[in-house]
Amino acid sequence: MLDHVAMANSIFRCLRWNNLYIFPILIDSMSRYISVRTQIISLLIVTGIFLVGDKVFARIIDRAYDFSSMPDAMLYSGRGKADVVILGNSRAYHHFNDKDWSQELGLDVKTYAIEAASMEYNEALLKDYINIYGPPDVVVLELSCLTWDNGQVMNMRSLSLRSENISKLLKEEYPKAYYIGKVLNLFNYNSTSFLNVLHKIFVTYKQPILSGQVDLVSVDKLISAEPKKYFLNKGRNLASLKSIQQMSQLNGFDLHLIIAPFMKELINSQDGYEDWVKSLKEEYVHDAVILDYGKRIIDNFYFKDLTHLNENGVKELHKLLRDDGYFDAVK
Repeated sequence: MLDHVAMANSIFRCLRWNNLYIFPILIDSMSRYISVRTQIISLLIVTGIFLVGDKVFARIIDRAYDFSSMPDAMLYSGRGKADVVILGNSRAYHHFNDKDWSQELGLDVKTYAIEAASMEYNEALLKDYINIYGPPDVVVLELSCLTWDNGQVMNMRSLSLRSENISKLLKEEYPKAYYIGKVLNLFNYNSTSFLNVLHKIFVTYKQPILSGQVDLVSVDKLISAEPKKYFLNKGRNLASLKSIQQMSQLNGFDLHLIIAPFMKELINSQDGYEDWVKSLKEEYVHDAVILDYGKRIIDNFYFKDLTHLNENGVKELHKLLRDDGYFDAVK
């Protein structure tokens, strides 16, 4: 009997002393449970606020397009209507100066070409132009954009919120970036192209013309750095060229296809320039006329590099177009 009483007293003392440890442990466990639940709720609230804020702020900074003087900003903000629209890559961007052309033609000429643009990108741009303004009278298209891929689409992704066509192209070429941009809209504005849009709110855009002359000592290095198949159509560019031709027929605008000059060293070092031009004329553009100026300027004095004219070369090309009666035909 005494043994049972002693045992009961021992258990009672144990519980009495251990409750100092048992209850804090239970309370601590409950507080941890509450803390995790609270953290989850807080995280969801913060995430929701962040996502809503992301979209609201993205819409706010997207308004930069409405005030910038960059050509793409003008196009997508209702300020880009023109009689003559110039498309292509850097070889149109730097070679066909819209102010010079406007003065020559007495028409409103705008260049929407951008560096490293593919034919597919130009197709998307032209579709957007027609959707916004209707067809222009003339579209001038420099054909070397057939040889470029869609890498520039990633840099121009801020336009995807204003253009279903560019959004579709971004999704096809860069699906990860497309979906990230759908969740986090501000991601789309993290690009040099949008920084240029912001910059041209405060500084008036001026179409750049390249200055300086190619260093003939480094020509061999430039040639070795070029792919051996420069004159090779890439991706879906040929399909886009056909699509642009169909757009010309359906919408009634004149389509002028031009190949701007290349340095003779590039053409001589590459396989297939003549075959490339011939295949375009015979297999793809059919009735359309290609104005081939690829070999019309020979003197390296007029070149900045293998594929671009300098300011003197731009003047020389403009003179050739005038002497050939091109501008008179456009008028």
